[in-house]
Amino acid sequence: MGAPPTEPLPGTGTTEFDRLCFVITPIGDDDSEQRRHANMVLKNVIEPIVAELGLTARRADQIDRAGIITQQIFECLAKARICIADLSFNNPNAFYELGVRHMCKLPTVQIIRKGDKIPFDVSQGRTIRIDMSDVYAVMDSVDSAKKELKQHLRQALANDYKGEDNPVNTYLPGVEGKLPK
Repeated sequence: MGAPPTEPLPGTGTTEFDRLCFVITPIGDDDSEQRRHANMVLKNVIEPIVAELGLTARRADQIDRAGIITQQIFECLAKARICIADLSFNNPNAFYELGVRHMCKLPTVQIIRKGDKIPFDVSQGRTIRIDMSDVYAVMDSVDSAKKELKQHLRQALANDYKGEDNPVNTYLPGVEGKLPK
């Protein structure tokens, strides 16, 4: 599932959630374009970079315990060290989950297929664009996305992160969401 960690982040904890990079993404049916896209981005862009940083990438369909999937997704959104939100295909569930993550006031990195439109309320966050339109340039685009993703993750996970990439932190700084222990 990726290379062994080569440069772990400072403060990487010992619990499952301390090492979790939860991937918000449209998954789609088994053989759909959305699933092929989600698999390609996870395997070729996200997993190698988060593994380098000492984290584990997981998306909703990879949660491997019994229970209610929606509850498990919410738990990951609220507790994961970092989330990566793939906003490709304008999937309503992905935007909903991104909103939940924003309310938790925790770091998230956005990615999207080049050409897909980002709604206004989300467009102000820096978003990594991956160009899949040219088969002859897709590897360069993937390499570029990996470099950019690594930079964004390192900044969002730095000890001096202040939540400046999160609109709830920016526009509603006094709002607090508290999770039961």
